[in-house]
Amino acid sequence: MELKSLKSNYITNVIILLLGTGLSQIIPFAASPILSRLYSPEAFGVLGSYTALVAIFSVFLNLRYDLAIIKPTLIKSSLELTYFTFVTSIFITFLLSLVIFVMYFVFNIQFQLGYLILFVPISAFLMAQNSTLNTLLNRKKKYKRRGKLLVITNSGHVIYSIIYSFFGSFGLIFGNLSGNLTSFLINFKRLSKSFTNQKINKKLILEYKNFPLFLLPSTLLEKLSTNLPVIFLYYIFGPVQTGIFVFASKLSSAPIGMICLSIGEVYRQKAAEDIANNGNCSRVFYDTRKFLIFSGSIVLLIAFFLGETLFPIIFGPEWIKAGEVVKFFSIMLGLNIISTSLSYSIVFSDFHKYDTLIQLLRLILIITSITIAYFTNDFMLFIITYVFSYSIYYILHSIIQEISIRKLHSKNDK
Repeated sequence: MELKSLKSNYITNVIILLLGTGLSQIIPFAASPILSRLYSPEAFGVLGSYTALVAIFSVFLNLRYDLAIIKPTLIKSSLELTYFTFVTSIFITFLLSLVIFVMYFVFNIQFQLGYLILFVPISAFLMAQNSTLNTLLNRKKKYKRRGKLLVITNSGHVIYSIIYSFFGSFGLIFGNLSGNLTSFLINFKRLSKSFTNQKINKKLILEYKNFPLFLLPSTLLEKLSTNLPVIFLYYIFGPVQTGIFVFASKLSSAPIGMICLSIGEVYRQKAAEDIANNGNCSRVFYDTRKFLIFSGSIVLLIAFFLGETLFPIIFGPEWIKAGEVVKFFSIMLGLNIISTSLSYSIVFSDFHKYDTLIQLLRLILIITSITIAYFTNDFMLFIITYVFSYSIYYILHSIIQEISIRKLHSKNDK
């Protein structure tokens, strides 16, 4: 009876977060035909370059202690870790802002984004803190609130982007920043009482030192692999082709984000509970993976057969190339669902070093793709090599997850 109850709660939590995440992804997806007519591919290229820098810098702000919030048995320890990430984020954001300010105003260094580079540190701070606070909500099993915040964030991105469209290409950036700021203020207001009189627990920081030591390099490699293509595409092909790549990635990631985030968040919480109670999480791992294989297959088929046809109809003729890109993305998207949703499995068996190695391999493959694009000046060839690089990564990541779970299970049987 107890097992059935746990399984029922797990499924309920998945559905709750799935609905919230689904709605949060549907909103920008539904608004895309409007945004694609308000903004040109060039505007999406500028946004892609900006958010790529933000994502890379945000890695350093919380030192990856945000991933450790879910692990402590005591909620007090999770709150102390959250407080620590907030303090470190403020300090590092200040240093980053100072460096950029000096480079821009004192040394007169010209950045690709112009004055928009000055907003990168605050955007990175908001991204890092929203990740931290959302993980705390997950730790507290506040899945309804987690879902509502996702809806608020993505709704804010859309509404602000429409309002700021008179800024031209920069409107998308200001819309993105404003949406993240709104989400942070709402989240922080509700959780701020939990941080009253909190202090930095040095013993706890040392206990989870493996997170910055192993997951920080691993996450940095992941962010570089994801965002370097956008940055270099801007230089190689210009903002229009970059915008097509960014728009295709954004639209194809909507269903992926809905599935991966919803199931991944709840899987992480349930797997951590199973390990604490039973010493392993094999049952929830294999049950979840079966569902993901089914979901990934559906996404793959839809993207492959319908992407190229629907894009120019829904988003306008200037986006027909984006539909071609999504068709190539289909294989990568299916593998992404299976791998990303279960990615936290590696943390449970402390397989951080293996994760870092395959992150490094992916980065090498991505850099190779960029190099090929530079010398051939062939955009679609870059897309093919890019998809190949990510597909190899997702397959290897899934294999390591399997090994990690089996090791945990065999260790518990001894």
